[in-house]
Amino acid sequence: RIYESIDRQPAQPAFNWKQRVLTAGKLLIESQGKIFIALFPLVLSFFKQVSWIAPLTNILVIPLLGAVVVPLDILAACLSYIISPLGLLLFHCSDLGLNLGLWILEILDHLFNPQLQGIAFTPLLIVSLSIGLIILYLPRSVIPKAWALLCFVPVFTSRAPDSDFKLTVLDVGQGQAILLQSSQQKIMLDTGGYYDETKFSIGQQILAPFLFSQGIARLDRVLLTHLDQDHSGALLPLSQKIKIDEVIANTQLPETWNIKQSSPCREGQSWSYQNFKVQVLSPGLNTYPSMVEANPNEYSCVLYVQLNQAQPYRNFLIMGDAGWPTEYELMKKYPELQVDVLVLGHHGSKHSSAYSFLKYLHPKLAIASAGQNNRYGHPTKEVKVRLKALDIPLLLTAQTGNIEFYQEADEQINYTLYREQWKWLKIK
Repeated sequence: RIYESIDRQPAQPAFNWKQRVLTAGKLLIESQGKIFIALFPLVLSFFKQVSWIAPLTNILVIPLLGAVVVPLDILAACLSYIISPLGLLLFHCSDLGLNLGLWILEILDHLFNPQLQGIAFTPLLIVSLSIGLIILYLPRSVIPKAWALLCFVPVFTSRAPDSDFKLTVLDVGQGQAILLQSSQQKIMLDTGGYYDETKFSIGQQILAPFLFSQGIARLDRVLLTHLDQDHSGALLPLSQKIKIDEVIANTQLPETWNIKQSSPCREGQSWSYQNFKVQVLSPGLNTYPSMVEANPNEYSCVLYVQLNQAQPYRNFLIMGDAGWPTEYELMKKYPELQVDVLVLGHHGSKHSSAYSFLKYLHPKLAIASAGQNNRYGHPTKEVKVRLKALDIPLLLTAQTGNIEFYQEADEQINYTLYREQWKWLKIK
């Protein structure tokens, strides 16, 4: 169907070279436009984002690859067994063609500065869009084209339901990243981070696609518990994809990051929103930068998220990498602290989550944000024993995937485990 227009061209043997060029150009533009539209649902399904200059890029680069580079590679591969020098020469010519293609891409990037546009379509919307496009591409006599409009109506009129509250503990391997979102606010608590974000970027490969899938292209605030790589390493790559209004951490960000930041987080800071509140419980007001630099884990920003009205999971405590000293300070300062969900300190290290601290809080649920078979053994056996002794259930992101708490209309807070959603597909 995409190339049907080629068959419809009337036989005109008297074409001169100008007419041939114009016809070929028209067919190239038309075919690339149709291919872009036809693949649009598939691109949204896998990547949740699209580049609007892709058709122009394909028009300029694909003919070069298809007509020059690939044929030269095939010919060079064949000749290299017969006449090796000639094969190498053709490979060199193919390489020149590739360099020309890269040069064209660099020019387009300089002219248009293209940005990937995040588009959050639900699976049902993608199916509706796909059916509509299939109807458009079918021959005219099969199904009336007007029926495609019925399929496109949900695409242009529907909007994602505004959840009153949603908290997602993301599976980012050995690290921590938590997303808070309501109809008005989008906040991240830590970003996680791979040990080398230039090799594999959690910010661009995991966080940005997830945020796009949630319809989020801007974050109101990012709160970093501290600047360890596994808690903040993905911030810079993420900021290249997602607009971030403000960043708060337990100490000043490096100037080389060139990211807007307010004052460091300290005890007493709080941010109130329509139906929830975020408070900083630690470090204390008398914490100096030199103290944070000497022991960044212990001076992590300890964050307390409290919903206005919700059951049974209303109060969330995120410990960062804080350990026993901070836990004892919290018990002294906040004797009436209520916690329903505890994100374990330091991913479940044996030097955090003391038995007395767990007994004092006695949360309904504990979460360890840690990687599968990580070299630190997080969460450690000692922590698991303490939790089991106190009958506190433990969820591990490496086993469950993303853990999403969401508020329903009756103000009930429930949670879903990402990997449990597809459990019915597993072969017993």
